[in-house]
Amino acid sequence: MHHLSSEEKQKFFGLCRDIAAPAGSLLFYDVFRRPGETREEYARAYTAMMKNEWGLVEEALENTCRHVRERDSPETLEATERMARQAGFVAESLRLYADADGFHRLLIFGAE
Repeated sequence: MHHLSSEEKQKFFGLCRDIAAPAGSLLFYDVFRRPGETREEYARAYTAMMKNEWGLVEEALENTCRHVRERDSPETLEATERMARQAGFVAESLRLYADADGFHRLLIFGAE
């Protein structure tokens, strides 16, 4: 999802809601920008985290960081919940997991 545009993400949520059972749910895991963080700030912070925590070296690290800078376009949690709500899911997700850095989250969006 974090490689899609905001419009494509909104369409995804709409399609998921269309095919979900009346009381179904969507299990959702992705990376997120933290509150108030711009895409550029996210890319700087995320690549710094990767350099410190992932154990990648040289070319693998360089390629992965470039990928984040060029391809990642994550939303904030609030924006993602708004998209899901606009598609017909309940107002707020069930937040099952968030990593210590606040980038990775596992959510459930309920249909009712």
